[in-house]
Amino acid sequence: MGTTFLLLSIGISGCLQIEERLDFNVFLPTDSSVAKFFRKHDQEFPNDGYVADIFIQGDPIRNRTLLKRVDLLVAKLQRLVDEGQVLRGEFSPRHHR
Repeated sequence: MGTTFLLLSIGISGCLQIEERLDFNVFLPTDSSVAKFFRKHDQEFPNDGYVADIFIQGDPIRNRTLLKRVDLLVAKLQRLVDEGQVLRGEFSPRHHR
C-alpha cells in the first residue's frame, strides 16, 4: 500500500510538471510559402510578433449587438497587452465601405 501511494504521488508530481507547447510549424510542409515566411520572420524579427488585421462584416455603429461584440474583443485584446502576453498592441479601428 505504501509503495502504491509513493508511485502514485511520483506519477502525479510528474504529470503536473509536464509543459506543453504547440508549434504549428510542424504541421506545415517545409517547402510551403507559409513555412518559409515563418522561418524568415523568425530570423529577421525574433522579438516581434505577427501583424493581424481583423475585419468585421456589418456596421457596428448601427448594429448594437455587433458593437458590443467589437467592444468586448477590443477589451480582451487590451487585457492581453496589459498582462504582457503580447509584445505590442496597436488598435486603430477603421471603417471601410
